[in-house]
Amino acid sequence: MKAPGFRGASGAGRLRQIPVSLPKAIVVRGIVITLLLTVTAAVVVWWTTASHVRQEKLRNDYFWDSYLTTLYDLQGSWPRVADKLTADRASYADFGRLRIWDAERLPVFEPEGAIASTDSPSGDPELKPILYRGAVVGYFDAAPPLRPFIADWKPFIWIFAAAAAGIGLFLALSTAAKNGLSDERAHIRGRLSRLLANSQATIAGREETLQSEVRSNREAGALDQNIEHLLGQLELRIRKLEKVRKTMVADIAHELRTPLAVMRAQLENALVRQAPLSPESLVLLHDEVYRITKLVHDLQQLALAESGHLPLEKRWFSLRALTSSVAETLEITAEENGCRISVACPDEARTYADEARIQQVLVNVIGNAVRHARSSVRIAVESSERQTVIFITDDGSGIEEEELPHVFERFYRGSRKTDGNGAAAGLGLGLAIVKEYVEAHRGSVTVRSEWGIGTTFAVALPVFAEA
Repeated sequence: MKAPGFRGASGAGRLRQIPVSLPKAIVVRGIVITLLLTVTAAVVVWWTTASHVRQEKLRNDYFWDSYLTTLYDLQGSWPRVADKLTADRASYADFGRLRIWDAERLPVFEPEGAIASTDSPSGDPELKPILYRGAVVGYFDAAPPLRPFIADWKPFIWIFAAAAAGIGLFLALSTAAKNGLSDERAHIRGRLSRLLANSQATIAGREETLQSEVRSNREAGALDQNIEHLLGQLELRIRKLEKVRKTMVADIAHELRTPLAVMRAQLENALVRQAPLSPESLVLLHDEVYRITKLVHDLQQLALAESGHLPLEKRWFSLRALTSSVAETLEITAEENGCRISVACPDEARTYADEARIQQVLVNVIGNAVRHARSSVRIAVESSERQTVIFITDDGSGIEEEELPHVFERFYRGSRKTDGNGAAAGLGLGLAIVKEYVEAHRGSVTVRSEWGIGTTFAVALPVFAEA
């Protein structure tokens, strides 16, 4: 028996025929966003290219001015300079775009294959004077090396990325709108289905149906609350990641600024003096290049570990041999800092892990302890059937309690900018690498410290973990 006023079959049929179409406003919005992003990217590429061309021309003019002045000083006359340039033409491709005139604006040197001209270039604003001992001895025009826009793939990547971003945003809006309409249609269908069921249940027993409806509404309300809670947590997580990203970019820029400034100063000084670098300067440049290389390598290893793609070459090895080797390597540094390293490890302590990664973990932790210790660093290994724990303890001044939760964060160096012996602190990546390497082995690392007494790091590793 059907409830009056309802047609179950035909009503359901009409519900299934409800069209799901995309609103025109969303389509227009997606197209506009795509065009705006593409135009913006093109403007940025044009501005960047123009700026690069200007800077390249300034550098090119500065180089040729210095080079031709020096060459004129060495050769003494423009004919000898022209002979020297002609002899070196095959070795330098840039000579093909160089033109030189003497003080009377008569041609001295023309590109290979160019038609010799005796016309005076007096009206050319691009000519650059060549000064020698306070007088103009000639002019030159040297176009920078040709770098066609089509040869540089990066601007096109930007344009395509912007277009892809716009298209992706458009598709996302389209999908969201379609899903929203589908959900709305399902919601309407569910409401009508419940109404039909309620009407039919009035004859069979309306009370039971109403109770079931109340329970369904309560469950739906609880589900909505859970969804809102999860969305709130997700928003907080996104904000935290964005803050970490901005902080990390600022820290990397800070760490690169000093070595790059030192290298630039040394090179500019050598260029101005027109003299080779001294061995002391070369050693300084080598140290700064090594510092930048180490920073890039550490960041790359951190990224691999955090993404779960850190390669591990696991095998069985002795922890006693490894800890003794690391302690012996750091013994000289410890003696210079006035402290002593002691190792207590059972002979049978072995583990299945990547020995090179675990060695790096021990070097970072023990080296950190040596820098902050006052007189001693103790290494103790406790091994069981399933787990091995390595304790590294120093008798330094300790870590303040509010800093303990942050010691394994990238670029975190605490309130002290120097170690216990007055030396500059590191980059703040060592303990972050320790944490990621240990967790890649399914282990854990913890720290406890008492101010004025010392600090203990505990590195826990499973004896055997296949994956």
